[in-house]
Amino acid sequence: MAIVQTAGLTTRTPSDVTFATVVGKVMRSAGKPPPDTVESPSKHTMMATAAVNAALQRVWTATRWDWRRRFAYLDMEDKKWLYTLPGDFSQTGAVVTRLDRKLVLPYWSYEDITGKYPMMALADATTLTDVATVDGNSQWQTDYEAIFDDDMALAGIPDRWTIVNNLFGLFPVPWLSNVDADDYSDATRYLISYYGAVKDLSASTDVLDIPFELHNCHYWLATSYFKQSLEGYDAPTDDQRGERLLMIEVAKQSQKQAEQFIPDIEELR
Repeated sequence: MAIVQTAGLTTRTPSDVTFATVVGKVMRSAGKPPPDTVESPSKHTMMATAAVNAALQRVWTATRWDWRRRFAYLDMEDKKWLYTLPGDFSQTGAVVTRLDRKLVLPYWSYEDITGKYPMMALADATTLTDVATVDGNSQWQTDYEAIFDDDMALAGIPDRWTIVNNLFGLFPVPWLSNVDADDYSDATRYLISYYGAVKDLSASTDVLDIPFELHNCHYWLATSYFKQSLEGYDAPTDDQRGERLLMIEVAKQSQKQAEQFIPDIEELR
Protein backbone atom coordinates (compact mmCIF):
# COMPACT_ATOMS: atom_id res chain seq x y z
CA MET A 1 0.00 0.00 0.00
CA ALA A 2 1.38 3.38 -1.01
CA ILE A 3 1.84 6.14 1.53
CA VAL A 4 0.00 9.26 0.44
CA GLN A 5 0.72 12.45 2.37
CA THR A 6 -1.69 15.35 1.97
CA ALA A 7 -1.47 17.51 5.09
CA GLY A 8 1.09 20.26 5.51
CA LEU A 9 2.69 19.99 2.07
CA THR A 10 2.16 23.63 1.17
CA THR A 11 3.77 25.02 4.32
CA ARG A 12 6.90 22.91 3.81
CA THR A 13 7.35 23.56 0.08
CA PRO A 14 10.13 26.12 -0.54
CA SER A 15 8.88 29.19 -2.37
CA ASP A 16 10.61 30.76 -5.35
CA VAL A 17 13.22 33.39 -4.54
CA THR A 18 13.32 36.38 -6.87
CA PHE A 19 16.32 38.36 -8.06
CA ALA A 20 15.15 41.46 -6.18
CA THR A 21 14.83 39.46 -2.95
CA VAL A 22 18.35 38.05 -3.20
CA VAL A 23 19.85 41.44 -4.09
CA GLY A 24 18.11 43.07 -1.14
CA LYS A 25 19.28 40.37 1.23
CA VAL A 26 22.87 40.68 0.02
CA MET A 27 22.84 44.46 0.38
CA ARG A 28 21.41 44.30 3.89
CA SER A 29 24.20 41.90 4.89
CA ALA A 30 26.70 44.68 4.16
CA GLY A 31 24.67 47.40 5.87
CA LYS A 32 23.27 48.88 2.66
CA PRO A 33 19.54 49.61 2.21
CA PRO A 34 17.78 47.22 -0.21
CA PRO A 35 16.66 48.74 -3.52
CA ASP A 36 13.07 49.37 -4.59
CA THR A 37 13.92 47.91 -8.01
CA VAL A 38 16.90 46.39 -9.81
CA GLU A 39 15.85 47.73 -13.21
CA SER A 40 17.11 51.27 -12.53
CA PRO A 41 19.93 50.53 -10.10
CA SER A 42 22.05 52.80 -7.97
CA LYS A 43 25.79 52.28 -7.76
CA HIS A 44 25.55 49.85 -4.83
CA THR A 45 22.61 48.02 -6.39
CA MET A 46 24.61 47.50 -9.56
CA MET A 47 27.44 46.07 -7.49
CA ALA A 48 25.02 43.76 -5.68
CA THR A 49 23.33 42.52 -8.89
CA ALA A 50 26.75 41.77 -10.36
CA ALA A 51 27.69 39.86 -7.20
CA VAL A 52 24.48 37.81 -7.30
CA ASN A 53 25.03 36.86 -10.93
CA ALA A 54 28.70 36.05 -10.33
CA ALA A 55 27.71 33.75 -7.47
CA LEU A 56 25.07 32.14 -9.70
CA GLN A 57 27.76 31.44 -12.30
CA ARG A 58 30.00 29.93 -9.59
CA VAL A 59 27.29 27.63 -8.27
CA TRP A 60 25.97 26.69 -11.72
CA THR A 61 29.38 25.65 -13.09
CA ALA A 62 30.77 24.04 -9.92
CA THR A 63 29.97 20.58 -11.33
CA ARG A 64 27.71 18.82 -13.81
CA TRP A 65 24.57 19.02 -11.70
CA ASP A 66 21.86 16.57 -12.71
CA TRP A 67 19.28 19.40 -12.64
CA ARG A 68 21.19 21.12 -15.46
CA ARG A 69 20.62 18.19 -17.84
CA ARG A 70 18.46 19.02 -20.85
CA PHE A 71 17.16 16.95 -23.77
CA ALA A 72 16.33 18.00 -27.32
CA TYR A 73 15.31 16.00 -30.35
CA LEU A 74 16.76 16.67 -33.80
CA ASP A 75 15.00 15.46 -36.93
CA MET A 76 17.60 15.67 -39.67
CA GLU A 77 16.66 17.00 -43.07
CA ASP A 78 17.94 15.85 -46.43
CA LYS A 79 20.95 17.88 -47.65
CA LYS A 80 21.00 19.99 -44.50
CA TRP A 81 23.84 19.52 -42.05
CA LEU A 82 23.67 22.65 -39.84
CA TYR A 83 20.87 23.23 -37.33
CA THR A 84 20.04 25.86 -34.73
CA LEU A 85 21.13 24.94 -31.22
CA PRO A 86 18.92 25.36 -28.13
CA GLY A 87 19.48 28.79 -26.61
CA ASP A 88 20.95 27.35 -23.39
CA PHE A 89 23.17 24.75 -25.08
CA SER A 90 26.56 24.07 -23.50
CA GLN A 91 28.89 21.78 -25.43
CA THR A 92 30.71 20.47 -22.36
CA GLY A 93 29.23 17.09 -21.50
CA ALA A 94 26.90 16.99 -24.51
CA VAL A 95 25.91 13.53 -25.81
CA VAL A 96 24.32 12.91 -29.23
CA THR A 97 22.51 9.62 -29.74
CA ARG A 98 21.09 8.10 -32.93
CA LEU A 99 17.86 6.68 -31.60
CA ASP A 100 17.19 3.79 -33.98
CA ARG A 101 20.49 2.10 -33.07
CA LYS A 102 21.01 3.57 -29.59
CA LEU A 103 24.33 4.69 -31.01
CA VAL A 104 26.24 7.51 -29.31
CA LEU A 105 27.86 9.64 -32.02
CA PRO A 106 31.42 10.88 -31.43
CA TYR A 107 32.25 14.57 -31.69
CA TRP A 108 34.53 15.68 -34.53
CA SER A 109 35.74 19.25 -34.51
CA TYR A 110 35.01 21.44 -37.52
CA GLU A 111 38.74 22.17 -37.80
CA ASP A 112 39.49 18.44 -38.16
CA ILE A 113 36.67 18.00 -40.68
CA THR A 114 37.90 20.82 -42.88
CA GLY A 115 41.50 19.65 -42.42
CA LYS A 116 40.63 16.29 -43.99
CA TYR A 117 37.89 17.58 -46.30
CA PRO A 118 38.75 21.18 -47.27
CA MET A 119 35.59 21.48 -49.36
CA MET A 120 33.58 21.51 -46.12
CA ALA A 121 34.92 25.03 -45.58
CA LEU A 122 32.01 26.06 -47.80
CA ALA A 123 30.08 26.28 -44.56
CA ASP A 124 32.03 29.20 -43.14
CA ALA A 125 30.29 32.28 -41.75
CA THR A 126 30.45 34.20 -45.05
CA THR A 127 28.94 31.57 -47.29
CA LEU A 128 26.28 30.61 -44.76
CA THR A 129 24.92 34.14 -44.94
CA ASP A 130 25.21 34.34 -48.74
CA VAL A 131 21.87 35.65 -50.02
CA ALA A 132 22.62 35.16 -53.71
CA THR A 133 20.35 32.51 -55.22
CA VAL A 134 20.53 30.14 -58.16
CA ASP A 135 17.28 28.46 -59.16
CA GLY A 136 15.78 29.38 -55.78
CA ASN A 137 18.71 28.01 -53.75
CA SER A 138 21.46 29.96 -52.03
CA GLN A 139 24.81 29.74 -53.81
CA TRP A 140 26.42 27.62 -51.10
CA GLN A 141 23.57 25.10 -51.28
CA THR A 142 24.05 24.86 -55.03
CA ASP A 143 27.77 24.26 -54.50
CA TYR A 144 26.94 21.47 -52.05
CA GLU A 145 24.84 19.78 -54.69
CA ALA A 146 27.74 19.74 -57.14
CA ILE A 147 30.46 18.64 -54.72
CA PHE A 148 28.74 16.12 -52.44
CA ASP A 149 26.18 14.35 -54.61
CA ASP A 150 28.47 11.41 -55.46
CA ASP A 151 30.75 11.30 -52.40
CA MET A 152 29.50 9.14 -49.51
CA ALA A 153 32.52 10.15 -47.42
CA LEU A 154 31.02 13.63 -47.32
CA ALA A 155 27.32 12.97 -47.73
CA GLY A 156 25.15 10.04 -46.62
CA ILE A 157 24.04 8.88 -43.18
CA PRO A 158 25.68 10.94 -40.40
CA ASP A 159 27.86 9.16 -37.86
CA ARG A 160 29.49 12.19 -36.14
CA TRP A 161 28.51 15.64 -34.94
CA THR A 162 30.22 19.00 -34.72
CA ILE A 163 29.75 22.66 -33.87
CA VAL A 164 30.10 25.29 -36.62
CA ASN A 165 29.67 29.00 -35.84
CA ASN A 166 27.37 28.21 -32.88
CA LEU A 167 25.35 25.85 -35.08
CA PHE A 168 24.94 22.09 -34.62
CA GLY A 169 26.27 19.98 -37.49
CA LEU A 170 25.81 16.36 -38.58
CA PHE A 171 28.56 14.73 -40.61
CA PRO A 172 28.55 13.25 -43.22
CA VAL A 173 25.93 15.64 -44.55
CA PRO A 174 22.49 13.92 -44.63
CA TRP A 175 22.09 12.91 -48.27
CA LEU A 176 19.31 10.53 -49.24
CA SER A 177 20.38 10.04 -52.86
CA ASN A 178 23.69 8.48 -51.75
CA VAL A 179 22.27 5.76 -49.48
CA ASP A 180 19.54 3.14 -49.12
CA ALA A 181 16.21 4.88 -48.50
CA ASP A 182 15.19 2.50 -45.69
CA ASP A 183 18.49 2.94 -43.87
CA TYR A 184 18.16 6.69 -44.22
CA SER A 185 14.60 6.79 -42.88
CA ASP A 186 15.70 4.83 -39.80
CA ALA A 187 18.40 7.38 -39.01
CA THR A 188 16.38 10.58 -39.12
CA ARG A 189 15.90 11.22 -35.37
CA TYR A 190 18.67 12.09 -32.92
CA LEU A 191 18.61 12.89 -29.22
CA ILE A 192 20.86 15.70 -27.95
CA SER A 193 21.53 15.47 -24.22
CA TYR A 194 23.38 18.46 -22.78
CA TYR A 195 23.94 20.60 -19.71
CA GLY A 196 22.03 23.86 -19.85
CA ALA A 197 24.03 27.07 -19.63
CA VAL A 198 23.30 29.70 -16.98
CA LYS A 199 21.52 32.93 -17.84
CA ASP A 200 22.18 36.10 -15.87
CA LEU A 201 19.27 37.47 -13.87
CA SER A 202 18.14 40.96 -14.83
CA ALA A 203 14.50 41.65 -13.90
CA SER A 204 13.25 42.02 -10.33
CA THR A 205 10.87 39.10 -10.81
CA ASP A 206 13.47 36.72 -12.30
CA VAL A 207 13.65 33.57 -10.20
CA LEU A 208 16.90 32.20 -8.79
CA ASP A 209 17.02 29.10 -10.99
CA ILE A 210 18.90 26.69 -8.74
CA PRO A 211 17.61 24.04 -6.31
CA PHE A 212 16.65 25.23 -2.84
CA GLU A 213 19.51 23.34 -1.17
CA LEU A 214 21.98 25.55 -3.06
CA HIS A 215 20.38 28.86 -2.04
CA ASN A 216 22.41 29.14 1.16
CA CYS A 217 25.83 28.68 -0.44
CA HIS A 218 24.79 31.05 -3.23
CA TYR A 219 23.83 33.70 -0.66
CA TRP A 220 27.16 33.53 1.15
CA LEU A 221 29.12 33.63 -2.10
CA ALA A 222 27.09 36.59 -3.40
CA THR A 223 27.54 38.37 -0.07
CA SER A 224 31.31 37.82 -0.17
CA TYR A 225 31.55 39.12 -3.73
CA PHE A 226 29.53 42.21 -2.82
CA LYS A 227 31.63 42.88 0.27
CA GLN A 228 34.80 42.43 -1.79
CA SER A 229 33.64 45.24 -4.08
CA LEU A 230 33.12 47.36 -0.95
CA GLU A 231 36.51 46.25 0.41
CA GLY A 232 34.82 44.71 3.43
CA TYR A 233 37.17 43.06 5.87
CA ASP A 234 34.92 40.03 6.45
CA ALA A 235 34.47 39.15 2.75
CA PRO A 236 36.99 36.25 2.89
CA THR A 237 35.10 34.67 5.79
CA ASP A 238 31.83 34.74 3.87
CA ASP A 239 33.58 33.36 0.78
CA GLN A 240 35.03 30.45 2.74
CA ARG A 241 31.63 29.69 4.23
CA GLY A 242 29.97 29.75 0.79
CA GLU A 243 32.66 27.60 -0.82
CA ARG A 244 32.51 25.07 2.02
CA LEU A 245 28.74 24.73 1.68
CA LEU A 246 29.06 24.47 -2.11
CA MET A 247 31.67 21.70 -1.89
CA ILE A 248 29.37 19.71 0.38
CA GLU A 249 26.66 19.84 -2.29
CA VAL A 250 29.19 18.99 -5.02
CA ALA A 251 30.25 15.92 -3.03
CA LYS A 252 26.61 14.82 -2.75
CA GLN A 253 26.22 15.24 -6.50
CA SER A 254 29.36 13.19 -7.17
CA GLN A 255 27.89 10.31 -5.20
CA LYS A 256 24.92 10.28 -7.59
CA GLN A 257 27.13 10.42 -10.67
CA ALA A 258 29.63 7.62 -10.25
CA GLU A 259 29.78 7.41 -14.03
CA GLN A 260 28.61 9.59 -16.91
CA PHE A 261 24.85 9.74 -17.26
CA ILE A 262 23.48 8.35 -20.51
CA PRO A 263 19.67 8.57 -20.87
CA ASP A 264 17.41 5.55 -21.20
CA ILE A 265 16.66 5.72 -24.92
CA GLU A 266 13.59 3.49 -24.76
CA GLU A 267 11.90 5.82 -22.26
CA LEU A 268 12.70 8.95 -24.26
CA ARG A 269 11.71 7.74 -27.73
